[in-house]
Amino acid sequence: MTWQGIEQFLRDLISPMPGAQVTILRVVVVILTLGIIATWRGWLRGLRGWLWTGLAFTVGSVLIATLAFRLGDRAPAGTGGGVQLEPFEGLKHAAGRYAEGFERANFYGNIALFVPLGMFLAWLLYGWLIGRVAIAWVLGATLSASIELTQSTLDRTVDINDIILNSTGAALGACLGCGLLVVGRVWKAATRGSQRERSAVL
Repeated sequence: MTWQGIEQFLRDLISPMPGAQVTILRVVVVILTLGIIATWRGWLRGLRGWLWTGLAFTVGSVLIATLAFRLGDRAPAGTGGGVQLEPFEGLKHAAGRYAEGFERANFYGNIALFVPLGMFLAWLLYGWLIGRVAIAWVLGATLSASIELTQSTLDRTVDINDIILNSTGAALGACLGCGLLVVGRVWKAATRGSQRERSAVL
């Protein structure tokens, strides 16, 4: 594929929506406002502060990507919206080898977009790890449904499969985050055990 072909593919894959600049500006203003308030209140201290900051930027990035751009959408801006309420319709084909570029981008992109969200939620939530995954799945589905409802006012298609893929990505991210937590805990326990053995020998 030539460079011109790659450039055209990216243009077709990521095309800005009408009023994309306004959407991006609104999201940035909200994030900065929340950041100023959180800094003033002292909520961003320590590791959890950094995690909350990462979560805020993740949500902001998701909103910008989904509301300001057409990621993998085949229909150009202004062609009219619609409603797709048949779950799992076309997902098997989109994940297969015969899917077109925009279909793969829509399938894997909708999953990958919410993976960081699930990871940050897994690290910020308390309780059983399975509970964190469940809550991340619910919150991911809620955010995705809110985005789909907003897209219905922006001449976009409302697709229940996007909610399924987004929430799946959030759950996978939460599983990955919980896995990293388990690895960290095991590593800390092993380190403490080795330190105790050394102290006992000395």
